[in-house]
Amino acid sequence: GLRARIRINQTQQGFEAGLHFDVKDAAGDQRRFLLRGPARVEVGSRKSERWAVDHDEELAPAPAVREWYEIAIVSDGTETVFYFGAPGAPAGVITLPGGLDGKAGFGLWANVDTTFSEIQVRDAKP
Repeated sequence: GLRARIRINQTQQGFEAGLHFDVKDAAGDQRRFLLRGPARVEVGSRKSERWAVDHDEELAPAPAVREWYEIAIVSDGTETVFYFGAPGAPAGVITLPGGLDGKAGFGLWANVDTTFSEIQVRDAKP
């Protein structure tokens, strides 16, 4: 799995911040778990240079600017759970079938001023 603390320092219309995972190569197929402003989370996949939304959910309440949150991806090999919420207590917001590719890369993504901290790659629940 993958876990990080995240803080959006300023927002704009249509902001995105989150984690890339299952990255085979920078220009190839990959997946991402994003916080999309103002109040959505989304899991998407890129194949043949096109992004598609695999699943998205509304967040309530909407995350606040300049507050810390925890974002995580955890897999047991048969399903993958995507977490978002208060530090130390994130909730599972999306569950999808299938595992993570343990040999693939990961990365951070943001199109607004964002701070990431305490980034961990591990095999346990957040």
